Amino acid sequence: MATVLKLSLALAFGLSLSLQSLSAAQCSCPGERIFPNDPHVCGATLALITTYPVEPCARQIYWPPQFYPVGTSPGPGSGPNCPFTITVRDLEPPTNTCPANVTVTAASPSGATVTYPPPVAADNCPGMLENTCTPASGSTFSVGSTNVNCVVNKHSFPFPDPRDMASCQFLVKVLAADLSITNTGPSMITSGLPVTFTLTVHNNGPTEAPGITVINSLPPGLSAVGVIVTPAAAATCSGTTTVTCHFPVALASGLTATIEINADGRPSPGMLINTATISGTASDFNAANNDAVLSLQVSAAMSALSRSMLIALAAGMAAIALLRMR
Repeated sequence: MATVLKLSLALAFGLSLSLQSLSAAQCSCPGERIFPNDPHVCGATLALITTYPVEPCARQIYWPPQFYPVGTSPGPGSGPNCPFTITVRDLEPPTNTCPANVTVTAASPSGATVTYPPPVAADNCPGMLENTCTPASGSTFSVGSTNVNCVVNKHSFPFPDPRDMASCQFLVKVLAADLSITNTGPSMITSGLPVTFTLTVHNNGPTEAPGITVINSLPPGLSAVGVIVTPAAAATCSGTTTVTCHFPVALASGLTATIEINADGRPSPGMLINTATISGTASDFNAANNDAVLSLQVSAAMSALSRSMLIALAAGMAAIALLRMR
């Protein structure tokens, strides 16, 4: 009785192919053989041993390494008397890399049409990829942040697999912010005495407001001697007769910042105005609150004696108030 001889050939990545050499009465063809793809390759390089139903039945042939593409191919030496196939399945998932987050300004209160770069998909089997993003590039995006989800499908015909898909996400941000500014201070001042103007900046939303600039034009004859911003890191200011403040960080929706401008000088008596304006890089569809004007009456300068007396009087009143508290 013929003996049964089992041969095992270790293939790449731990895959083994076992074939039997049988007696003539039991002789059979190898049949279909299934293998995974080699890493990062659209196929596999395989070395095979096959058996043929010819005398002697125990005849075996070693085939040198050969590349087989993903799919089903005839086996080496396959013919009408012994047809068999080699099937390579693509088990390697694709990769999908989304573009960076996209930020635009709104074209209208309803949003903006946004075109973004396509994601970059890669796979070991090129030419089989289909990338779909939702919402699609060229869609109208509402004001605010929208998550875009992109899915690539490699369509590994004829063997679909859940690993055929890969996804990535990014944000599309459409900016629109209703900025407002108020301008407060005394309605009457005396030429030669210090005066303080307080500007209040507010973001009414709906999104954050980047690139804010505030410009305050002081009345003729007044110059800024100091500027206090709250919060301190909200803005940096410069200038004397015209004070310009830049906000290096976007002001979040609903937040407020104040700018106190301390000024001094000898403006001419009469009615003067202090003007403040605000702008930002986000779309602002309500321009009515972007300017603030404060009117103030300037009286003649006090003499040096009167000024000293006024200062002394104020100091005396403060001392009296302190004594009463005791």
